[in-house]
Amino acid sequence: MGSLHTRFGECRLFLRNGFESIKTPHFSHSKGRLGVFKLRNQTQAKMAGTLSADMEYMKETLSVGKNFDIVYRVIHIGGKEACFYFIDGFCKDELMEKLLQYLIELSDQEMAGTVHEMLKKHMPYVEVDVNDTWEEIIHNLMSGVLILFIDGYEKAVLIDCR
Repeated sequence: MGSLHTRFGECRLFLRNGFESIKTPHFSHSKGRLGVFKLRNQTQAKMAGTLSADMEYMKETLSVGKNFDIVYRVIHIGGKEACFYFIDGFCKDELMEKLLQYLIELSDQEMAGTVHEMLKKHMPYVEVDVNDTWEEIIHNLMSGVLILFIDGYEKAVLIDCR
């Protein structure tokens, strides 16, 4: 079990042995941060790009399914299987519901070849980023960002709907 130290005190996270706690005086969202935690020996590890492999990594690393704070749901977007992850209580329900409803209604023909093209054409929200390194993906998830994996895309979609 690791600890997440924030300016509000200490928050217990049930993380597997792959994590190492970094004690910081306050939580920081800036790109230049040292971070709240880091993956041991995985600082530059990249996503596989297949949904099943990426979901397995999340399950093994964060004990998804056992850890009741991390919520995930498998959905279909434009004929592709997808899965989103978020921390229970961190995302705005109404905003998340509208985004997912919009994405679920996309047809096979509307899905773009790359994640960047898909976001340009079909993401009706401003605070969106993409990333393929596990350290950044998991850091963002633990910071309250919704993470969306779409089968066949080599980058995850990070939607800040806190």
